[in-house]
Amino acid sequence: MVSLPSVTSLTTRRRTFIMGVATIFVVLFHSPYRDIPLLKWFHNFGWWGVDIFLFVGGFGCVYSLRKNVVRRFYRNRLVRLLPACLLVGVAKTVFHLATGMGRLDEGVWPALISFDMWYIPTVLAIYFLCPFLYRAMGSGGRAADVAMTVTALSMAITQVPLPEGYFTEFMLGTVARLPVFVWGMVFALDDRTLSWRRHGLGAVVLVLCYCLFHTMFRPNGTNFFVYPLLALGIPTFVTAIALTGKVADKLRLTPAINLLGRQSLLIYLIHDFVYQCLAPVLKQYSAVPQIAKLALCLVVTGLLVVLFDLILKPVTARLSSRLAIKRNQK
Repeated sequence: MVSLPSVTSLTTRRRTFIMGVATIFVVLFHSPYRDIPLLKWFHNFGWWGVDIFLFVGGFGCVYSLRKNVVRRFYRNRLVRLLPACLLVGVAKTVFHLATGMGRLDEGVWPALISFDMWYIPTVLAIYFLCPFLYRAMGSGGRAADVAMTVTALSMAITQVPLPEGYFTEFMLGTVARLPVFVWGMVFALDDRTLSWRRHGLGAVVLVLCYCLFHTMFRPNGTNFFVYPLLALGIPTFVTAIALTGKVADKLRLTPAINLLGRQSLLIYLIHDFVYQCLAPVLKQYSAVPQIAKLALCLVVTGLLVVLFDLILKPVTARLSSRLAIKRNQK
């Protein structure tokens, strides 16, 4: 039987490609044009894109913690995240207040720093916990035990009935999505090759999560318990994505997908707001095919990503430079 490469080596080699595919998942999952046949089917598992990001994020954070003290680790995460969140958040808020287009679901103040998008406060909370989890895992010997404990606790906590509200959703979202991040850390700490049997079990978990979302999530979207369950299947899914990289290489699609991976944060921050702004306007043009409307939204998103990237590059470069100077002075 043909042996599979280790999940660790595949994720290391194809990290940007995997993030690019995850970006496609997230963008298409949020598309308002779900009557397109392929997207209607895709919507049942496109939400896995966020879990892929978190798995790869946990993987990358281990390497960062190996090279940096905790304080520097936190600085690097904040420099990467907050300037983009602040710039895009302010721009979206000002545009909404000036034109009335788009939505600020959580109000003005959270929107100013992109905290109206659940992933941002969730990933910041997970980054905060990361060094403590890294220490608990040691050199890797206890990593899987820690991950299984976190997964079990997550499944239990997400079943506790809590009052509805922004803080509750943030807390449950963080608890529910923490296991997949922790499993990413596990595979970074220990070069693991999953057997065909393990991948088969992972595939069963993925099919189960697909069915649960299709039958239970579409009406209300509040069943958080499925996220820690999905974490057990994500290593198999990441392996499958990484292996498709060979096909992408032959089709010469890899550079474009890698570009999406490098710009994944800006794409995430911008794309849904573009949908919110353009979808009501484009709805008036019923003769225009939905695929053309989707293409226009994606083009506008791409142009805005390029614009914000041009603004952010000198800002983040200057911040990194100043932090490096302070570090050398100590």
